[in-house]
Amino acid sequence: MPNQLRVSARSRVAACAGAGLAAFGVAMALTPWQGATLVGWDIMAVAWVGWVGLSVLGKERAVPDAWPLPRTTPERPLMRC
Repeated sequence: MPNQLRVSARSRVAACAGAGLAAFGVAMALTPWQGATLVGWDIMAVAWVGWVGLSVLGKERAVPDAWPLPRTTPERPLMRC
C-alpha cells in the first residue's frame, strides 16, 4: 500500500509506552501496585502487537521468482539425514 503511513520504531515505542503509563496511572488508583503494573505492561504489549500486526497486514508478499530456491531431484534431495 503506497499510501500507508510510515512511523519510526522510536515513535511507535514512545506511543505504546505512553499508553502503558496512562493505563498504569488509571489502574494505580483502582488496584494495588502489582495489578497496576501488570495492567500497564499488558496495555503496552497489546498496543505494540496490534500496531505492528496492522502495519504488516497490508503488506504484499515477495514475488517467488525473486528468491532462487535450490533445485531438488530424486538423486539430489534437499536435505540428507
